[in-house]
Amino acid sequence: MTQGREYSESTAARIDQEVQQLLISRQRVVRQLLGSARERLDRLAERLLQEETLGDADLTAILGPRPLPSPSEPPRPKMAPMPRAAP
Repeated sequence: MTQGREYSESTAARIDQEVQQLLISRQRVVRQLLGSARERLDRLAERLLQEETLGDADLTAILGPRPLPSPSEPPRPKMAPMPRAAP
């Protein structure tokens, strides 16, 4: 699906450059977050290999309580629960 654009090639190049910089910046942040949580994520992976599904209490025991968002942080979207596989 293609859409016509109403801006120049120069503007398109600037947009592409800004998007690329944004992606690089966010990738660094995500790598830092994952790196700082590596031990907990490894424990979670091990437990999931053993039990396949975990409840809220199990997740809290492994990962710790969920951090409270800062006042300037926008609210996180709620995720729908994953459907369970039929036995």
